[in-house]
Amino acid sequence: MRRKNTKSRFLLLLILISFSILGTITIYTKAHSPSSMTLSYITATETLEVTMTHSADLITHYINKVEIWKNDIITITETYDSQPSVTFTYNYVINVTTNDVLQVKASCNQGGSITKEITPIVGTLNSTNTTTNNTPGFALDIVIIGLTSVNVLGILIKKKNS
Repeated sequence: MRRKNTKSRFLLLLILISFSILGTITIYTKAHSPSSMTLSYITATETLEVTMTHSADLITHYINKVEIWKNDIITITETYDSQPSVTFTYNYVINVTTNDVLQVKASCNQGGSITKEITPIVGTLNSTNTTTNNTPGFALDIVIIGLTSVNVLGILIKKKNS
């Protein structure tokens, strides 16, 4: 009788772990980093143009924060409740001098971010930088849950065989 109870608990635990993993994978497929960001600095207006692409439903999944550092000092932080379209541009007025480095990080409200950097060339009409540095959304969560699940199953199997 006790052996049947142990098998039932083991099966229930296995089902719960499976649903947890599937639920996390579903979240991962919905949440993702912005796919691209282009930075342009317009010297004449001292304006940093940040053009971003982030495929999302635009109501519950959007870029919710943009942070701008000038020479490693946070200078501007803007938060948003939505994004205007899949590809859009935000403008930020920021004064730069020769050799200043601007770094911009855009974060998704469901996880993930993209960070870019530009060193505007003062005296030119504009400067542009299109390199990419994405941070994945929930990929690490999936790895952690997977490893935890394997460990729990290993403990249960070892306990069952003892």
